[in-house]
Amino acid sequence: EDLQEIARVRVARLVADWDWPELSVLEDIIALGEAAIPAIQEVLTPELLAATHTDEQASATVYYLAEVLGEIGSPQAIPTIAALFRSVDDDTVEDLLDIAQRLGPEAIDPMLSVVADDALHWYPRAVASEAALNLAGADAARQEHVAAGFREILSGFLARTDLLSDAERDTVATVIGDLAQLADPAARP
Repeated sequence: EDLQEIARVRVARLVADWDWPELSVLEDIIALGEAAIPAIQEVLTPELLAATHTDEQASATVYYLAEVLGEIGSPQAIPTIAALFRSVDDDTVEDLLDIAQRLGPEAIDPMLSVVADDALHWYPRAVASEAALNLAGADAARQEHVAAGFREILSGFLARTDLLSDAERDTVATVIGDLAQLADPAARP
């Protein structure tokens, strides 16, 4: 049997048992590794993601699917996790922090792109900012890369300070705080 077909069957079972999926189903999907990612991506439709704002079943389903992607830990999952930041409710976004961090430093740039996304409100941007900061870890080159990304994001806001919405001001405060945590010498006056 084709691994992707097995993955589709297991993912369908997870979706059907959304409120309390069997541990063995989750483990089976994780064991399939990267072969399971397309089956998960097929289920994460725009309709399902939009429903996370009002539907407990949708939220739980997306949560479990995102957790599985985090456990698989493949860079192939990064675009899907970054897209979830742009689509789901705040409770699910909060869970994405840990999940994004499990995907490794390759997730830094996608997290920075979430922070820079003007279409998003403050919270997903703040969580993505924290994820980028945490993904930099103690590595000096990654820290500098994240700091440069934060400075670029801030420069876009500072060019129009008089026009910033409250949510944008909150995003600026978050990015400044995260930049300070990197002990960025360029962030000091």
